[in-house]
Amino acid sequence: MQDFEALAAYANLGDTLASWQKFRLGWPNFFSSSTSEGVQPSSNNLAESLYTSAKDWDRFCSEHSARLPADYRSHTIPILLWYRELLRAVWRRSDPNGAALCALLGFQEQARQSGIGEVVPFNVWHSGSSSLLTDPIANILPPGKPMVDPSTCTIRWEFGCQFQRALYALVESLWLAKTCPQCGKYFIAGKTAQKFCSTRCSGEKKASASLDFYYRHGRQHRQKQKNSVKESAKRRN
Repeated sequence: MQDFEALAAYANLGDTLASWQKFRLGWPNFFSSSTSEGVQPSSNNLAESLYTSAKDWDRFCSEHSARLPADYRSHTIPILLWYRELLRAVWRRSDPNGAALCALLGFQEQARQSGIGEVVPFNVWHSGSSSLLTDPIANILPPGKPMVDPSTCTIRWEFGCQFQRALYALVESLWLAKTCPQCGKYFIAGKTAQKFCSTRCSGEKKASASLDFYYRHGRQHRQKQKNSVKESAKRRN
């Protein structure tokens, strides 16, 4: 469940350096490149690559804002945020061909064939320069691979980092992944009937619905009551 909460935190990741630093402190092994049975390496090249690229992008946008196109920052994102957008597509069930899921799990060729660019059509920034990645899913996340378990005579999938393993576990129970209709937050549901991320959002939605009903139907309802009172008064007279 803790891994699922990490996925939700990543799906809700903001676009600022402070947000990335907070997430990395909270989930330091999220992009751990060790195997599920392996030992956590002292140096995590995958995580360093993702976070360094994001920081370089943020600095580049700030330092060159005067000469960059006005929409450069909104249309160009680092690989860290591109993966976030892929995760959001899976979370929202807006990945009909499975392209985003394939890319995140390391099935690169299937992702390309399924139209990965149509799912998240952002320009992905290359760390260290203003150039763009022509193939952002290549050689970043470890490829998934099938593993034979001789003890059970079954085949299971092995993934190269904690993020991928958590995602694979989540998609097997995808009903857990929900989006709050009130605040838009991505969250892990505790039960199938849960619609809102918190009691606060649930209460705000009910209050909003009541107020909306009051303004849309209240005047008509009150007018009917007044007319009813007048008719009753006429009959008594």
